Amino acid sequence: MVGVLRRCRQTPQIGRREIRPQSNRCRHGANPPAPTESHPPVPRNPQRVSHRGLWYYWLPSFTGRAARHGFGVTVFWLIFGGFNLTFLGMHWTGLMGMPRRIYTYPDGMGWEWLNLVSSIGGFVMAIGFALFTVDVLMQARYGPRTVRNPWRAGTLDWAVPLPPPSYNFAALPHVGSRTPLASEPDLARRCAAGDGYLGFVREGRLETLAVDVVSGRLEQIVVLPNRTFLPLISAILTGGFFIGVLLQTYAVALVAAAATVGSFLLWTRGSGSATDRGPLPAGRGAVARPHTEAASPPALWAMALALAADATAFASLGFGILFLWVVAPNWPPPAWLVPDLASGLAVLAGLMIATAAGAVAARPAIAVAPRPREAALLVAALGHALALAGFGAIIAAVPAPTAHAYAASTLVVLVYAALHAAIGIVLALYGLWRSRAGYVSAVRRLDLRIGGLWHAATAAIGLATLGLAFGLPWIPR
Repeated sequence: MVGVLRRCRQTPQIGRREIRPQSNRCRHGANPPAPTESHPPVPRNPQRVSHRGLWYYWLPSFTGRAARHGFGVTVFWLIFGGFNLTFLGMHWTGLMGMPRRIYTYPDGMGWEWLNLVSSIGGFVMAIGFALFTVDVLMQARYGPRTVRNPWRAGTLDWAVPLPPPSYNFAALPHVGSRTPLASEPDLARRCAAGDGYLGFVREGRLETLAVDVVSGRLEQIVVLPNRTFLPLISAILTGGFFIGVLLQTYAVALVAAAATVGSFLLWTRGSGSATDRGPLPAGRGAVARPHTEAASPPALWAMALALAADATAFASLGFGILFLWVVAPNWPPPAWLVPDLASGLAVLAGLMIATAAGAVAARPAIAVAPRPREAALLVAALGHALALAGFGAIIAAVPAPTAHAYAASTLVVLVYAALHAAIGIVLALYGLWRSRAGYVSAVRRLDLRIGGLWHAATAAIGLATLGLAFGLPWIPR
């Protein structure tokens, strides 16, 4: 199980004279930390100093070189002293009545010397930051080489060589406490020697472990993609699509979109397995199935979470239409979308067929036999095609989108649903391709299960879209 430590960064605004005399809290609302042996009491926001301390702490992990103590102490006192001179003076002038966000004030108010002190403190703090930058750069380049875990920490981030290699751990450690290096001092040496999980290379694949989020029990072996430039290429093509849309060169956008889909499909060439692998050794006597044969693989969770975000986006579009219906002053619109029974039935029938066929194809009993499985996938693709044709006919009947907000928002929702049907065709045909290539069986059904989720979500969005498009004109305002 991988834990992620999240740290909230609060960034004060340098040079802006903000004062809250009614409270002794820092101006971002965070209480000062309690004094400890390693963190002396700081009257105001200590984040600037603590962030610099983290740089010194993590410098050996970044560079493999040790941090020198002496110069860092000078940097600390310059920043600490300059910070307090700057902001304590600002708080004091606020208590004396100086307003915020002014650049000048009349003489004789008693604020002059405090503002001078704040200005001097700002220069002192700036000198500290400059010396800090020089110190870090010099230590990263010329500092002495450090040993592993120079701080004698108990956490796993210091159990790897410094600087860490690209693979981090030669073998994944077995962790039984919150401070494994403190309870097992030789854990780093054992991991480097391969005494752990996945301390070997299996068929040239990149592998890692997936465990239960609560108990940490080993669930599956996740096979990761090997090194490739395809993610970079896909990102560039995706950017080309959005640039084409922004520049209204829609032909370029369509070509970039098609190329992006093609690059996504190329990612999958080396993924999966053509045979059922069953439980595989993971090290330390443990065995686990590969993720393509597991009950809840990460890819399935990724699709479920993506569809949750997708549903949120669709709900925002629907809310936009209903909001206009409630508050728009020029309502009702000059022309409504005329319900087309034939097109609506085509959409309903297509989505129901696609959903049912996708669910049938992913069933273990059907996945055993290639022909019924592939026939169901082909039917799912045809169902989405029928729904797409129905959506196209409805979109063609939408009133001019530039005439009224109702027509524009209705058009966007219909196009959104039609896009889902088009992606459903791609996923159904992709499952058919994977099946014919031998990557699908009664055990290896991950591709079909992912497609089944999309088919069901597309049906739900399609039904809601028809309800908005055809039902809104009948709702009295």
